[in-house]
Amino acid sequence: MPHLDPEKWQLFSRRLDRALKLSDAEREPWLAELERSEPQFAQRLRGMLAARANLSSEGFLERGMAAQYAPPALSMRGRRVGAYVIEAEIGRGGMGAVWRASRADGQYSSVVAVKFLHPAAAGSESEQRFRTEGKLLARLSHPSIAQLLDAGMADGQQPYLVLEYVEGEAIDAYCTRRALDLEARVRLLLGVCSAVSHAHSHLIVHRDLKPSNILVRADGVIKLLDFGIAKLIDEGGPPGLTRADVQVLTPEYAAPEQLLGRPITTATDVYALGIVAYLLLTGRHPLSKPGEAHADWVRGVLDREPPRASLAAEGPATLRRRLQGDLDNILRKALRKAPQERYSSVEAFADDLERFLDHEPVLAAPDTMSYRVGKFVQRHRGSVLMATLTVVALIASTVITALQMQEARVQRDLAQTELKRADAFNDVFSILLVAAAPDAAHPLTTDALLARAEKLVNVQFSADPLLRSQLLYSLARLHSQSGQTGEQGRLYGAALKAAREAGESPSTALAGCAVAATDAVTGDISGATRKIDAILGRMPSTAGYDDIRADCWRFRSTVSTFAGDGAMALADARRAEALARNDAGGSEWRRLSAAIMLADAERHAGQFMRADETYQRVSSAFDRLGLADTAFNAVLLNNWAIDLVALGQPVRAARLIERVMEIDRASGGVDGFTSTVYARILVQLERPAEARAVLEPALQNAVRNGNRNSANMVRMALAGADRETGDLVRAATMLDAAQREISTMLPPGHEAFGALHSSRAQLAYRGRDLAAALVEVDQAIRVFAASPGLVEREATARELKSRILLDLGRLDEALREAQRGRQAFDELLGPSATSSHLGTAWLAIARVRAARGDAEFAAVAARSALKHLSATLPPAHSQRVEALRLTRG
Repeated sequence: MPHLDPEKWQLFSRRLDRALKLSDAEREPWLAELERSEPQFAQRLRGMLAARANLSSEGFLERGMAAQYAPPALSMRGRRVGAYVIEAEIGRGGMGAVWRASRADGQYSSVVAVKFLHPAAAGSESEQRFRTEGKLLARLSHPSIAQLLDAGMADGQQPYLVLEYVEGEAIDAYCTRRALDLEARVRLLLGVCSAVSHAHSHLIVHRDLKPSNILVRADGVIKLLDFGIAKLIDEGGPPGLTRADVQVLTPEYAAPEQLLGRPITTATDVYALGIVAYLLLTGRHPLSKPGEAHADWVRGVLDREPPRASLAAEGPATLRRRLQGDLDNILRKALRKAPQERYSSVEAFADDLERFLDHEPVLAAPDTMSYRVGKFVQRHRGSVLMATLTVVALIASTVITALQMQEARVQRDLAQTELKRADAFNDVFSILLVAAAPDAAHPLTTDALLARAEKLVNVQFSADPLLRSQLLYSLARLHSQSGQTGEQGRLYGAALKAAREAGESPSTALAGCAVAATDAVTGDISGATRKIDAILGRMPSTAGYDDIRADCWRFRSTVSTFAGDGAMALADARRAEALARNDAGGSEWRRLSAAIMLADAERHAGQFMRADETYQRVSSAFDRLGLADTAFNAVLLNNWAIDLVALGQPVRAARLIERVMEIDRASGGVDGFTSTVYARILVQLERPAEARAVLEPALQNAVRNGNRNSANMVRMALAGADRETGDLVRAATMLDAAQREISTMLPPGHEAFGALHSSRAQLAYRGRDLAAALVEVDQAIRVFAASPGLVEREATARELKSRILLDLGRLDEALREAQRGRQAFDELLGPSATSSHLGTAWLAIARVRAARGDAEFAAVAARSALKHLSATLPPAHSQRVEALRLTRG
């Protein structure tokens, strides 16, 4: 094959991965289409696939290590080995086989397992591992470790080990079959930890902990098996794995240092225990992705952070809530990439699991006041009101923010001023804590607490305008979490007025940028951009202003987003993130805030997979900092869910939004924006009545709070819910109201107008006014096509246009639109993506193919659709049902 440069090789590699995942029936039509669009790649692919087929026909791919060492198929039943008679084979692996045997010397009756090494492995590293296993087992005596009973040589040449015979099943299967609850699974894990700890106390590292090596008997007793690649911590020689060791370990449960050949310690077993625990508690592996290439998977083990268990869990929302917090933190610590960042020992890991069961603070969680109070409440529920938790959590997160804001200026010789400022924060919120003592009859809401805080600031610091400005600015930021845009803007304005009164330039600049951004939210976009640009232009270029400059770029990114300029929003966010990241004296909170803005901008610019990775990185940091239950995390998860919707992962997005709503309810009420996102997901999941119930109060709140942008989003979402429930008149009314508001707030060509046309097209299509639907969808496509960041929306609109053209009988045009939509999604998401969007696009092609009488091609497209839809939509979803029907012709 001629040489390919790295960039072309990456493209070719992705297409090769895609080709290998397709069935024979799917591959040929896919290659034929590739020949039309990328003939140079298609020709190379055909050559490589042909070569692969030749090797497969010769059996080359089937001859591996197991074939070299596998024992012959002849039976050993009836042979005598020492005092035992072989009865039946019970297991087979790369080095040999395990047989059940019975005691036959008349001394006493017992059943054992006899493990043989195949003669072909004699003299190899496999034989050395086999003999080492026997030596190590001889040192161990623990009720949860399968005991070594005897050892010897069969026929003078074949080594064997006689082991305790265990009748049981793999720990994951045991938990699933018995439907064990969370606490029971944690108790089983404690039994495994006890066995591994015993091995470590004898300086033995197992190195291959996985469910199939951890059996559970019918009486619930754990039995740890297979020390075949175990290692003495103090044995001589190189500390890493040998090449043969790497071949026999199980990559899915290997720690990063094992894959890299680095020194093995007890922390290696801690990592494997973390994977087993994650699997038992969530029902899925922390790092595996369906259909992922092996090389990408290995890179993921080394580079990718596992998702929080509470978000990844397969099961009811109650399970995810139980995992959230302590178990999230425990698993995250056990699965750290660097061994020194994990638990220092298996005992420490087990201790945290026991603390979880006893509702005591765990070592993996940040040692914060709100966390310890929460644990106290769990142990003494009857004597503490939940309202206290809400107040303490809010105050704790605010104090954290204040202290981190202090840190940003210590490097600029302002320590004395900042110390005074921190003391002011402490004074304010200490008084608030006393004033907000829990009252069962009149519990304080978040809004009431913030209103009390504002009054206190204005009275307490009436003579100190600088501190008053900084405190009001922080309170304004807290208002943003509850959707009180009007209150936020008012407080930013008060902070700006106080900063000007103090004559302090940095605070004036920061508050000025905040006020401008708030103006954009309420409709004055062009004026907001000019104000921020003017502030940035006047700002000194010295490093001392970098933190203020970064925040102003973040605010400008927000304004660019509202203006529909995704590319500019991303450029602004990148400037802010670079300034925050390179500020050696800046706080981690400031860096995270900039990273959040970057993720949001990546999402608005259509870079959904990049945004997914950035959101995941920030979410991991939030977990580590103990911010999982804060309003800041609610905003992060909300925006992450929007990104997942764009990626075509609605079920995963729904989990995030449900967590957001839990946080919002705990702090006083669900935000209208969150309700809108959740409702749109519910409509996509074909649950429009639930969506409508969520949106009705959200619209009332948005109108009451004066948040025009939020009110319009809710109206658009309500129109979709009404349409799907059959109330077409009310849906049209909602769209009319949204259009009146949007026309006064946004410039022509804004993506919101495209969304409006798209909604009208869907409404007309539902009412069978196909001519009007076609006009509206064409207008939507024109708006979306004008912006590179709106490819996903354009592709979705083309799928709708394909359906309209199909119903009009214009089959050739319908097929072209369906293929354009599918190709756009392919380019946007990548060939290895699994997405409901790709499923919908393939389904559109299948529909048209079926209408044209191309049954074979329709079935191929339907199978591709079903693969994506089955992974992303509920089983009873109409699209899955239709795709399944079309696969059958």
